[in-house]
Amino acid sequence: MRRKKGSRLVLFLLCLFLTAGTGCTKQLAPPRNMTAPARSALGEQRGAVYLVAQLNIRDRARYAQYVAGFMEILARYGGSLRSVDESPELLEGKWDFTRTVLIEFPSEAAAKSWYHSADYQRLAQHRFASADTNLVLIKGR
Repeated sequence: MRRKKGSRLVLFLLCLFLTAGTGCTKQLAPPRNMTAPARSALGEQRGAVYLVAQLNIRDRARYAQYVAGFMEILARYGGSLRSVDESPELLEGKWDFTRTVLIEFPSEAAAKSWYHSADYQRLAQHRFASADTNLVLIKGR
């Protein structure tokens, strides 16, 4: 009998919940996707990383120049735009930003290579001149 994808995780979690960790889990190991992230030969974590940008755009015309060249440079480094939202739903706190952006890269090295590349830094001058930005890199699991 062939199980549907994800059924191993459901079985593991169900077993863990029902037995409160009293032994069932010794016979059923956690699914492979719940293991620690892989590491490269240099000890660097491999796997997706994300950039989260919070922006207050002051000059939309100048910011449009940044947007015009953005995707081509992003694609060269394996990045993908996951979300651009000008009105996210606020659940807690204050959110005084005109745009929030989520970008995914296949690795930390790819993200940093993109950010520090001469092409991106030249393009980013338009963003620096047109928006106030908070930018963070967060590691995926």
